[in-house]
Amino acid sequence: MSDMLNLTHYLRTRTYYTDNRLNHLVQQVAYYQQLTVLVRPYLPENGQWQVVGYTGDTLTLTSPNQAFISQVKYLKSKYIKQLQCNEAFKQLQDLNVLIQYPTVSKATPDSSKKCLPNSLKEQLLQTARQVKHVGLQRSLQRLAHRIEN
Repeated sequence: MSDMLNLTHYLRTRTYYTDNRLNHLVQQVAYYQQLTVLVRPYLPENGQWQVVGYTGDTLTLTSPNQAFISQVKYLKSKYIKQLQCNEAFKQLQDLNVLIQYPTVSKATPDSSKKCLPNSLKEQLLQTARQVKHVGLQRSLQRLAHRIEN
């Protein structure tokens, strides 16, 4: 959270920082971080989660922990009642919890290449010549040309 505050301070002190959309995004992230701090005492401590939205009467959380999500969904009405005791959440009627999938970096193209027999390349080209469907024919030819010897 301190990193975000440092980023916000950095961006606010720059004279060339005039992009309203970016400014709005930074403010929104800071707002959601403040909401996360407000909500934290009401929810289980064992979960890694964060507030990602609060519109109208719906609070939206994300977490990579499926057990946490299941617990919050099961006890949703209890948590809503507890949160409504806080002045900031008087209008709260619904609590959504979404799974947060970890970002997966794509493998580099070089690491995914495998050496395949030259005969396979010839078979693919021969099959491409015999196929009448133009799209499939081009795909087979591209695949054959990607095979390294």
